[in-house]
Amino acid sequence: AAPRWNRDAIGSPPVAPGKYEVVLHVGGHSYSRPATVMQDAHAPWTVSDATASRETVVDIVSRMSAVDDMLNALDALDAKLDARSKVAISNAKLSGMIAAVRRGASAVRAELTSSPTNDQDDDFLPDMLRERLQALYFQLSGSQYAPATAALRELDDLGRMQADASSRYRALMDGDVASLDAALKAAGYLPVH
Repeated sequence: AAPRWNRDAIGSPPVAPGKYEVVLHVGGHSYSRPATVMQDAHAPWTVSDATASRETVVDIVSRMSAVDDMLNALDALDAKLDARSKVAISNAKLSGMIAAVRRGASAVRAELTSSPTNDQDDDFLPDMLRERLQALYFQLSGSQYAPATAALRELDDLGRMQADASSRYRALMDGDVASLDAALKAAGYLPVH
């Protein structure tokens, strides 16, 4: 689980200029009004800059969400592995399979995050995918200028890292975890996934 200091929701990018309908739901009733968001005429950035910035930040948030989904699933898997290892302790085959799944989950988690527990741990731990996505988000989220080439290059690198980590996560879940689940069921235990 993420440390308490690292659990807050991140902000959302500014709304794009355009026409919207704002809907308020209160006490079973809905109230709506049209709203127009206009580009600041005095802003030093262009509409295309702001659009590129917003799209990039939305992309980063989406990627962070996918990483968090995998980390949450790995946390849930760990809890179930703890429970199954206690009941299957006398079964050497199941114990070995549980240990293998733990090693695989640990390896995937290490690709996704360095698991900082204190706010300065990143001074000593290497930034992994989630921390690098967060850093890029915080670098870009306060600006409405188009992202610099270096930021886009970093996002491409992170995309490759995420694809590799996601592939290993899927292989773990569809391979070792699925095999463990079948063995657990055959032995009369609940599956872990």
